[in-house]
Amino acid sequence: MNILNTEKPFVCDTCGMGLSRKSHLQDHERSHTKEKPFVCDICGKAFSRRSSRLHHEIAVHCKEKPFVCDICGKAFSRRSSQQRHEIAVHKKEKPFFCGICGKACSCRSSLQRHEIQVHKKEKAFVCDICGKAFSHKGTFQRHMSIHSTGKPFACNICGEGFLRNSHLQDHERSHTTEKPFVCDICGKAFSHEGTFQRHMSIHSSRKPLACNICGKGFLRKSYLQDHERSHTNEKPFTCGICDKAFSRRSSQQRHEIVVHCNVKQFVCGLW
Repeated sequence: MNILNTEKPFVCDTCGMGLSRKSHLQDHERSHTKEKPFVCDICGKAFSRRSSRLHHEIAVHCKEKPFVCDICGKAFSRRSSQQRHEIAVHKKEKPFFCGICGKACSCRSSLQRHEIQVHKKEKAFVCDICGKAFSHKGTFQRHMSIHSTGKPFACNICGEGFLRNSHLQDHERSHTTEKPFVCDICGKAFSHEGTFQRHMSIHSSRKPLACNICGKGFLRKSYLQDHERSHTNEKPFTCGICDKAFSRRSSQQRHEIVVHCNVKQFVCGLW
């Protein structure tokens, strides 16, 4: 297969795939050779790409999630995870289509999971206790935990176990588009009652948790506690390395990753 052209002049000798940059070709070739030259200085785990090692160091050793969704505030250790979340959850975009049935998926991994589970029907991982079979090792392992942790209500899709049937029902809606909780003011629908109740508060100016010092109101206790420390100058969150103190846990975590882990959070994707 000859795909050499002006746009992708760097061609893999093994499979013929063309890449636009030499560094991309080098990264790709390691998928054939299994070479992993980038080693984590902390635990010794090796990676085929420099960016993968950096992501590992941030997510595993620094416990920091610097990439925050501007819409809902959910935090992620990788920018790509944040972007996938925003596309799937908030923008509702589904650019990946199944070539067999046409089903649209929000990310490539969801499409691959759909093709395996629905069309290939491959279920190589079988529970030797109840006989249930799974397509993915991770799903199988989560299922096996229900036999040892006392969580008898298992999700038929991913195998996760729950203590109560109501918790299972809430979880199962994360796999479907079912949203039974509908706001009668703006019409927005939600999968979970808790999320629905939090949404309803935006239609009301009522903020029941008031600061005892200045009277400012808040919807959540955690917001009030953060605010009250602006009056008391209390700094209960201390860096475990240099003992610098902070009024918010997020500030402490950001300090540790930037100052002590020496991590540059924003990485060029072309490097």
